[in-house]
Amino acid sequence: MPPGCHRGIVHWLVALCNHEMWGWGDAIAATVGEWVRAARLLGAAQAIRERTNIPINLPWEKAEYDQALQRLEEILGRAGRDALTGEGRKLTLDQAVVLARTSAEA
Repeated sequence: MPPGCHRGIVHWLVALCNHEMWGWGDAIAATVGEWVRAARLLGAAQAIRERTNIPINLPWEKAEYDQALQRLEEILGRAGRDALTGEGRKLTLDQAVVLARTSAEA
């Protein structure tokens, strides 16, 4: 897969993680399954970014990533967030895409 594709996938996973947490501005509370899924997606994005040497270059990327980490910690606690992002870090790229395409309620 071309390196540029990895960057797009990482952005998509982080955006999906934020969508799971916030909805598209609808302020509906997320279910526990959505928080768990969001944490795993963020962990997968972190690992893909590291494995493919994709830095966080743009200010909005850093803000989006930091916001996701902070919100997950508020909801899950630091230990819960770290455990779930750790699970996500173990996913392959294909597994992360499958997780991202699967509803949290499924």
